[in-house]
Amino acid sequence: MTGAGEVCGKTVNVEGRTLSVFLGIPYAESTAGERRWKPPVPKAPWPGRLQATRFGNICPQNLDTSALPPQSEDCLSVNVWTPDLQPQSESLPVLVYIYGGAFETGASAVPIYDGAYLAARHGVVVVSFNYRVGALGFLAGIGDLQGNYGFLDQQLALRWINQNIGAFGGNPNRVTLMGESAGAASVGLHLLSAPASQPLFQQAVMLSNPLGLPYKNLGQARRVGLAYLNATNCRLVRDPVACLRQRPVEAILKGEESRLLSLSVLSEGLANFLTWSPVVDGSVIQQQPLEVAREGGFTKPTVIGTNTDESILFIVGLSKGPVSLLAYSALFNILMGDVGPTIANRYAPRLLRDYREPLEAFVNDYLFYCPNLALARNARAPVYTFRFTHAPSVSLWPGVERCKGRACHGDELPFIFNTLRLRGITNPGEQTLAREMSEYLGQFVKGQPLRGVGGLAWPAFTPNSNPHLRFDIPTQVFQPQNPNCAFLDEIGYQRTD
Repeated sequence: MTGAGEVCGKTVNVEGRTLSVFLGIPYAESTAGERRWKPPVPKAPWPGRLQATRFGNICPQNLDTSALPPQSEDCLSVNVWTPDLQPQSESLPVLVYIYGGAFETGASAVPIYDGAYLAARHGVVVVSFNYRVGALGFLAGIGDLQGNYGFLDQQLALRWINQNIGAFGGNPNRVTLMGESAGAASVGLHLLSAPASQPLFQQAVMLSNPLGLPYKNLGQARRVGLAYLNATNCRLVRDPVACLRQRPVEAILKGEESRLLSLSVLSEGLANFLTWSPVVDGSVIQQQPLEVAREGGFTKPTVIGTNTDESILFIVGLSKGPVSLLAYSALFNILMGDVGPTIANRYAPRLLRDYREPLEAFVNDYLFYCPNLALARNARAPVYTFRFTHAPSVSLWPGVERCKGRACHGDELPFIFNTLRLRGITNPGEQTLAREMSEYLGQFVKGQPLRGVGGLAWPAFTPNSNPHLRFDIPTQVFQPQNPNCAFLDEIGYQRTD
């Protein structure tokens, strides 16, 4: 029984354990029509018993989602995997997952996010949910639109979990919030920049958080919004927001792909690296996350992980052939402003035929590894850091040639969830690695010593020794050295100038 009514799920057997699974439980009303670009409204009570045996609709997005549930603006739902629904049982720790997708795409129904193994193996309650993405989730600065609607969806889902997870055997006071990519960025905002989120979880796991990127302010978001109004033919009208609310969802999505919008993102450097994303509005999101950490606001136990080749997916569309010196230099000037030439020269001090590798190295360092290291140094609670260096035998990105033989962005996810079978990975060594990664995660969620499967202790991060786990075959403790981090620390991350 939830606060809105009774739900009926299904049972599955995993790892010799029976789980109760509840899929597609609505936590908010439809966001269509007049509710478009407004904070989510909690779901009203429903009569009778809700059948919660299939994933709910996914939120509208520009992606081929034919293998997933239908797209609809009525998409805000949660999913729960629980190993224990017995009365009088001790309540279980809860792991909540937020998907990534550059704040433009994503869905909790993606098969590799299946929470069944984690729930069964570790005796924890696993939860995932949908939130609005793209313009529907993050348009801001137009009329009275303050943005952050997708982020407010996340907050409402966390409140739903806080209020209802006890009915599924979970403990609302032992919640670990985990996300990857834009999901990890979301976790970082809940952790550091959004005071209303603070009571709703106790620990965090951030996988591949592009922490070097700044979040737009409302002025920067407005410039993107004006370009979007042009793309949707809603700028030269008396009430642009009313015009947008009357547009069919197909027109809303088409506007996201407009060349007018693509050109507008060049004007703000790194702030527009992601066209659609949360906005520092001074209310829902109050500061850039690293600012909060430097001021002592990083106070929850956290796992921080990055992959060795995060940047390939961000650079792959730049050029099918070699990256020229002209393109390389221009990108640094656009993205980094007056410090661009200095950085470009550091990563490529001599002439090259192809500047792709130094560009990838910079994106790896500046967006991912170095700012997350800086974040860990400012923690006021235990932090555990890792590098995923294993090149999967089956990449998550089979169409990206450069990801073959490398640990690309997102490649760790089938290992974290131990859903390797869905990728056709049967290699015994990789299956062992998946069990190890899952074991460390389960131990962290349950507050146990982090010793994995074989007893290898995962030491907490300290600024002086910088210990990381290297997730590979075999897994080891190591101390990575990256001389570029001190250089980039001086330049600063999340630059908005």
